[in-house]
Amino acid sequence: MLSSREIKIQTLTPLWTGDAKGKSDRVQETGLLGSLRWWAMAWARSTADADGAIKAVEEFFGSLASKRQFRMVAVGVKQNNNFALRYEVQEREEDEISKWYFKGPPWQGLITLQVTGRGTISADIAAGRLAALLQLASRYGGIGAKGQAGCGLISVLPDSPVDTFSVLEAWLGQLTDQEVVGEDLPCHRKFFCREYEVEEQPEDYPDLIQPLVSDHKGRIFAFKYLLRGLLRPHGEEDDFMKLRHRICGAILEKAAGASLVNVSFPFQNNRKEIVRIWGWLPDQYPGNKQPKRQLLLKHIDKTAEGVFGKRTDKRDEWSPIQDIKSREK
Repeated sequence: MLSSREIKIQTLTPLWTGDAKGKSDRVQETGLLGSLRWWAMAWARSTADADGAIKAVEEFFGSLASKRQFRMVAVGVKQNNNFALRYEVQEREEDEISKWYFKGPPWQGLITLQVTGRGTISADIAAGRLAALLQLASRYGGIGAKGQAGCGLISVLPDSPVDTFSVLEAWLGQLTDQEVVGEDLPCHRKFFCREYEVEEQPEDYPDLIQPLVSDHKGRIFAFKYLLRGLLRPHGEEDDFMKLRHRICGAILEKAAGASLVNVSFPFQNNRKEIVRIWGWLPDQYPGNKQPKRQLLLKHIDKTAEGVFGKRTDKRDEWSPIQDIKSREK
């Protein structure tokens, strides 16, 4: 009988891993694996030997040419049927209330991941790599789908400890802050992560729209709405629409794509309610005018502090590369 190892994670915000029909009837392992592969590929693209690191990720997670080198099963998680992913916001100049919702409730609680190795990869090695990726995601972002709609923040419990950076560097190589191949795709050089304390109603609460201020889901909708508006000066109407869709996501047939900016539901940290906003910002965007990364981050700060409250982290950059540099000093 093959030995297995366990990794335990706790959801900080609801977790969504929908199936092909958009329903969340259980925690889908494929949804978790897709997220972990995404974090691994972002690390791989940020190394000096990106091609070799990407090949190592494909070997571990599987590809059309090879099987996955481990098996992972999620057990022991409960669905929160009292939490509906519904959003409503009233625009001041419109009579109708905009609504946005998903099929079924998300999942919350303790999740145990049982990991078994395959072939030359032992359970210890497989669980160590997965735990490192989960810790990376827990510190700088989230996992699962609907990250732009509040979901996906986790913590890895202390009984599943690994040295995140050491494991990932031994497996995929060290991160570099130099230009690398494929920077139009997620890579850690382009990551950002910020946190804000949720206030009852911030002093600079925007007057453009009146969301349901008692409901955090309404604030998430308001944040995305206002951020899109701040992007308007960056180009003519056609360029603005392309930029807005690239950064905030779109479901239009010709411009479909996921949001580059994710915003969480509030979670408890030192007896405070905190919202995390994270994602990645590439250098190149559609259109003629190319907004600078720091300007886009200022737009994000301005919008978030108006909708949620003051920023709590003091670092200019919060990313794996910056933390590694700090550790080496």
